Amino acid sequence: MISSLLDLPSCRKSLFLPCFKFGEVYDGASRFEDALSTSEQRIPNRAGFFRVNDHGVREFLVLPEAFRRDVCNGFDLKAATAALIAAGWLAPGEGTRATQKPRIQGIGTTRCYVFTGRMWEDD
Repeated sequence: MISSLLDLPSCRKSLFLPCFKFGEVYDGASRFEDALSTSEQRIPNRAGFFRVNDHGVREFLVLPEAFRRDVCNGFDLKAATAALIAAGWLAPGEGTRATQKPRIQGIGTTRCYVFTGRMWEDD
């Protein structure tokens, strides 16, 4: 995947590489909580949640503040989300929204940016 990222034009590469690294660094329980967990344990400094979709692929549901601060820091939010949606890394929400409102166990519905498994695929 890194090799295909390096082939991108520099403006897109500067966005996609930090997103990929964020996903690699925090893939697991360090900043993401299981969206279906019934446990009362909470993740400190939580960036969001993870779930497994119908195809058995892990998706990351990134909370808006973490998305702005950790993923898109230094980028125009609308341009970044448009590029990530176009690449298939983000699953768009309803209408023109870049976020979805998934139901999180114990919390209810909340807006999240949903990263698909596409970011881990090798083209």
